[in-house]
Amino acid sequence: AGLLTDRAVEHQKPMIDHLLADFKQDKQALREFIIQNSSLAAMSLMLAARAYGYETGPMTGFDHEKILPALDLDPAHFMPTLLIAIGKPKNAPDSLYRIPASKVTVFK
Repeated sequence: AGLLTDRAVEHQKPMIDHLLADFKQDKQALREFIIQNSSLAAMSLMLAARAYGYETGPMTGFDHEKILPALDLDPAHFMPTLLIAIGKPKNAPDSLYRIPASKVTVFK
């Protein structure tokens, strides 16, 4: 898209090439990378939806083998990790209790 300078491309290309070579050899590392990055994207989408007044519901209990054909997606290019339902709530959502971070986080 021409958004990167030639210098940025020269700097990033070797790192990307190395990463791709590693993933060709280690499919489990590739899978973990996909799950980690798609989870971060899902979190951002869910937070953005909430900011616009939508509610979201992440779903993991689906048939991973059947979802790609159902969505007409190529399994060679997509790996389902999470489905997210997004919609306007009929009623105001119940208030949620969150455990304070200080009770579940340790800083050393």
